[in-house]
Amino acid sequence: MATPGRRSPRTRPTASGRTATPPIRRKRHTGEFTAALLQNFGAGRVGLACNGGHPLYRDIYGGFASTFVDMIAETAAVPDADDGVLVLGTKRTLEERLYDDELEAAGVDTYQPTPDDRQRLMDVIYDPDFGIKTGEVTDEAESMLCDVVAAACDRHPEIDSVVLGCTELPLALNDESVPRLKASGALPDHLSVIDPTQVLAEALLPPTGSVETPDQVALSAYRGAFLDYDPPLTVAVDSLEQMIEFQTLLVEWTMDYFADRDAHVGGSYMHVPTLFLVDYSRPIPVDTDALDLTVHRYETVPSEPDAAVEAALDRNFEAVSHLC
Repeated sequence: MATPGRRSPRTRPTASGRTATPPIRRKRHTGEFTAALLQNFGAGRVGLACNGGHPLYRDIYGGFASTFVDMIAETAAVPDADDGVLVLGTKRTLEERLYDDELEAAGVDTYQPTPDDRQRLMDVIYDPDFGIKTGEVTDEAESMLCDVVAAACDRHPEIDSVVLGCTELPLALNDESVPRLKASGALPDHLSVIDPTQVLAEALLPPTGSVETPDQVALSAYRGAFLDYDPPLTVAVDSLEQMIEFQTLLVEWTMDYFADRDAHVGGSYMHVPTLFLVDYSRPIPVDTDALDLTVHRYETVPSEPDAAVEAALDRNFEAVSHLC
């Protein structure tokens, strides 16, 4: 299952000048409710692909029966103890040393880009003209990213591996592109590339092949005063392959939807909150009516947005259009 997310217009200043909801309270209350909802759906193991959210969700999952599979801790166990590791990510991830501290605790030496190259990384990710969050890995973003990596390796010959500590970066440096970039000389030939999202996906698979279903909790106990919940687009599909295909198309449809309206927002604000149920054959163990959830079942992935997707695109745009 993919977790639902939400961004609300309540976070912007109101016309009356009232104070907006404090973001950390909104994130905590919404995170706790999401954790409870996923547990009630039967999720025994839960992962979070967002790097910056790990400190909060580690704390949240201390109060739940579901196992939180820590992407950062799992990634820190990948390099050998005598490796030198270059850590890439957003300014926040690097400043808070989310990967560095975990890696160094395991005996690994870590390195970061220079301040100027940190800004270039932010451009690679967020620039509205060529950044990866535009929905495309442009030549400019790819070239700039390789320049940042190569410059760090030139300064620190001890670097053996690079950790892609932002979920956008593996879209540019992956199994298909890295051999090509090494062959062209854009990346050092000896460099190993570590994708934390791939590490997380593998770690989520239980060693024994089965996961104990956790007990349900009372969702009413997690409806905090600052809960930011709108029902996500809820999609039931038969396989992970279908989920990936559907999610890929959903990103493309969302990009087109914003482009048709000459609008743009950065980061996760553009994503349609979606809850995927994959090969979910059991009766749904939550009150979908109380949650305003309508489960849309698909035997095949639609090639164009259907009525359910169109409605979700409309709701998402209404929620975030003030940020455009």
